[in-house]
Amino acid sequence: MMEHRRPGYTGLKVGVVGVGCMTFGWRADAAETDAIVAAALDIGINLFDTAVSYGRGVSETLLGQALKRSGRRNDVLIATKFGGLATADAKPEELGNSRRMVLAQCELSLRRLQTDWIDLLQIHNFSADVPLEETLGGLDQLVREGKVRHIGCSNFAGAQLLAAIECANRHQLCPIASHQTRFNLLDRHAETDVIPIAYEHGVANLTYSPLVEGLLTGKYRAGEAFPADSRFAVASPANKYEARLTVAVDQIIKSLHAAAVACSMPLWQFALTWLLSNPAISCVLLGASNRDQIMALTELTDYRIGSELVNSITPPGTCVLPAI
Repeated sequence: MMEHRRPGYTGLKVGVVGVGCMTFGWRADAAETDAIVAAALDIGINLFDTAVSYGRGVSETLLGQALKRSGRRNDVLIATKFGGLATADAKPEELGNSRRMVLAQCELSLRRLQTDWIDLLQIHNFSADVPLEETLGGLDQLVREGKVRHIGCSNFAGAQLLAAIECANRHQLCPIASHQTRFNLLDRHAETDVIPIAYEHGVANLTYSPLVEGLLTGKYRAGEAFPADSRFAVASPANKYEARLTVAVDQIIKSLHAAAVACSMPLWQFALTWLLSNPAISCVLLGASNRDQIMALTELTDYRIGSELVNSITPPGTCVLPAI
């Protein structure tokens, strides 16, 4: 069964791997979503992370339907995010972190998710256009009304997270429980900025993109055609996936693969195990496209990988991926 940790001050018991639900409605249809949710629950995963903007509502809707059919809403922690374009016909003015959007998009999420409460409601992105006090005040209201249990942030820089923590404390608002950031073996920026700040202040670190959209599975090779039906093969050209797999990145992935072999692990398992070896990480969010990817997580162990094993390949605080 999945290892669990108690992140931050919340007292919640959270599986060390959670399901990132951006694939729901894109890479996974309703039937596959049901299968992913069922498999995750069976192996002890209990955190599902989505957003109003994923598929303009499709992800939340499919997750809500899957949990309804499972009859296990009380066994899971639902995390979602607000601030993005939430419907297919949404206009640019219908996004952002204003108090009005906090309240309106929470109601929308509750309906889509078919639930009376959200376990973790997160600010999707920092906005300099809306005072933090206004955004956090709206979230505090939702907590007091019983519609939200805990609040968090996503994609904040370290200084922005610290400002949010201090703002909540200063105005006696609901404290920040978690922060979600991109962090993996190819992009280690967060470990010298936002991750230590969150950890120092008792804020749970949730990390996403652990396998870099599949680059850290080893199935992609520079100069070779993408495997049929893979994410890189079916994604819009606007994603510029091919630009990420440079010859230099390909060589780094090969070096990481050699390190994984030395630990008797496939590359994907090595990448996840390295993340979970960091005591500052509460939960790693994995965007699964099918049930088999969830079931493979039963191969994870409590083996720990020291950073010294990979520091010579991808140094601390660096990002080896090209800017696109």
